[in-house]
Amino acid sequence: MADAGVRGAMRDFGGVACCTPGLVVRPSSAAEIATVVQDARTRPFADVVARGCGHSSRGESLTDGVALDMRGMATVHQISEDCVVVDAGATWREVLSATLPFGRMPPVLIDYLDLTVGGTLSAAGIGGASHIHGTQAANVIELEAVTPAGEVVTCSPTRRYQLFDSLRAGMGRRGVITRASLRLIAAPERVLSCRARYTSAAELIAAQGCITADHISGQVKSSGFERQRHAAHLTSGTHPVMPGEQSSGCGCARRTSRNRLCRRSFHGGDA
Repeated sequence: MADAGVRGAMRDFGGVACCTPGLVVRPSSAAEIATVVQDARTRPFADVVARGCGHSSRGESLTDGVALDMRGMATVHQISEDCVVVDAGATWREVLSATLPFGRMPPVLIDYLDLTVGGTLSAAGIGGASHIHGTQAANVIELEAVTPAGEVVTCSPTRRYQLFDSLRAGMGRRGVITRASLRLIAAPERVLSCRARYTSAAELIAAQGCITADHISGQVKSSGFERQRHAAHLTSGTHPVMPGEQSSGCGCARRTSRNRLCRRSFHGGDA
């Protein structure tokens, strides 16, 4: 366990809050986290907060107590056909890089892959395939965690299921997730990626409800509202029709780690 010391005020991605931790610790195991939590229980008002890449929006990963730098636990331990076992401090990019060579991938990926597994599971984890597979938290097979009492436990839908349910999307209130067994599915060999631009949120949302695709995501940019749609296992030249949109061409490519392979552009309004 590395004592990183006090590093001054910390901020998160939201940028609306800052906080100076009393201590920053980079643990390398669940047992080390348990020791920190047990020690904190003997001190008044000693808060212990797990921090991955610091992408919380309202200071959830900040504390004036003990900050756990979870990036010290970022190992992908085991990959099978339907499951990957990974430390909570690993990013989704690291998970995907490990599983893609085996032709497997998690069912739901967030748009920005450089967030930790433990962080997004604690916040549910909504991605472009959530309309099919649910949240990332809904695709967890088993969790290892440290409870507020400093106990290292393993839980699943059939073992300590109440704790399992409270850890997923629990924002860290019921413990620190230290390891997760995640469901895997087959990664597509080829992907058709289509992009459309809209001038308002209402137009964007209406368009999203009119199509069927494996992956749908929307982004707000300075040029307006943009909705991306990714459809897997479509042969070249076979494209779903989007009402009121026109194609500007399409190409094909093999699978890459980012799954951005075959693109077709559409325009609607003053994009």
